[in-house]
Amino acid sequence: MRTLRDAHDAFYAALDGVWAGDIAPMAALWSRQPDVTMFGRHGSRREGHDAVIDEFRSLIDRGVTGVVSDRDTRLVEFGDLGYSTCTEEGYNLADGVRIPVRHRATSIFRRERGGWRMVHHHSDRAEGTADGGPMFPR
Repeated sequence: MRTLRDAHDAFYAALDGVWAGDIAPMAALWSRQPDVTMFGRHGSRREGHDAVIDEFRSLIDRGVTGVVSDRDTRLVEFGDLGYSTCTEEGYNLADGVRIPVRHRATSIFRRERGGWRMVHHHSDRAEGTADGGPMFPR
């Protein structure tokens, strides 16, 4: 990804890919460096590229689908690091149940050979909602 905006947008496009059963775009977005982490909505913590991608792969294995997009996005870039903050809104469909999603999210990116790569993602319940809905239902 040439720009930080490209990388941020690629995450949400890759998430659409996960919902459609395709893990490849998500796997390509994340850095392969050992410091990669993800803090999930339910308190999960994944460390390393493989563990993060396995978390997304588990959604495919469980048949979770959905529509989640970013709103009120802010991007900040400083040297070879950058981050985005946004509100994630949409829904997940798990076991035939439509689950609303409204989360605050922060993503951290690093410029590496080949462009910007994600190194961390954290989402949690957005303020003002009953529970925000689980982005990654268990």
